[in-house]
Formats: sequence, structure tokens, C-alpha cells
Amino acid sequence: MEYRATVIEFARRLINKEFSNGNEDHAAAIIEAMLLTARGSYKMYTGNFGCDFFGRSDITSALEDFFQRDAFPTIKILVEKGVDKSLIQEHPWIKIATRHGRTIDVRNAKGNYATSEPKHFSVVDRTGYRYEHNRDVQAIANFYDPKIATKLDKIFEEAFAYGEQV
Repeated sequence: MEYRATVIEFARRLINKEFSNGNEDHAAAIIEAMLLTARGSYKMYTGNFGCDFFGRSDITSALEDFFQRDAFPTIKILVEKGVDKSLIQEHPWIKIATRHGRTIDVRNAKGNYATSEPKHFSVVDRTGYRYEHNRDVQAIANFYDPKIATKLDKIFEEAFAYGEQV
């Protein structure tokens, strides 16, 4: 079974199994699976929120699905390198959210989250996560590990509270 199909199957079945993610296509498959199966919230701490990667059709289709499926979705994005406030309305995710009458809370990281060598991660519904070990998109993911996902969610919320609204 190909990587993307396996990831989506693990997410749909909430399988508690850690697996690796070694390149951008793998990262996209995990983000896609998280959005396809999210039941309320998706939070991401990322190095950048670039249109090229996050505008991929596989990811944007999953985002569309999340907005259509969930009445009150929560999406929060914390960006380490910062997002230009004058350009945010042109981002594919923001355009999709606007089209669906939704919002995505995007903030620029401040303090240690903007200056040190943080580890990027995503959390879905406090049950699943993707955690980068290093800057080369080497990561692990698990779609059903509430213990670790809840810890990452707490870290995210603390950092997000100090972020600068975009």
C-alpha cells in the first residue's frame, strides 16, 4: 500500500502506531490525513506558512472537506519565521476559510519560539500528532496517542498565547 493511502487509513481508523515521515510528500500526506479526519481542531506550529506547500491541491482539498464537515472547526497556526500581514489574505488556506465563512487564527511566533531551534509539530483533536525531529522534515506521527498529543497541545497553546496576531 502506498504511503499516502496507509497514512489516511491509519488516521481514519485512529490507529495508535508511530510511523516516520521523511520528505515533503510524506508531510503533505500526514497534514491531508489530519484534516480529512479532524473532528474539531487542527493546530500547527510551522517554520513557515508558504503558499507553495500549503497550497497543494491534496492539502487544500482536505481543508475544504474539514470546513464542510465540521460546524465549528478550530484551526490555529503558529509561524516561527513569521507571515507578512499584508499578504495573509492571499494565502490559499485563508481564501478557503473566507469562502466557507470560517476563520483561521494565524500568529507569528515570538520569544524562544521565534529565535531558537524549536521542533515543529501539528496536533489534531488532542489525539493525533506529527512531530519534527529536525529541520529536514524528518518526523514521526501517530493518529491516536492522546497522551503525547495532549502534551503537544498544551505546549502549542502556551506558545500561541504569546504569538503576534497576523
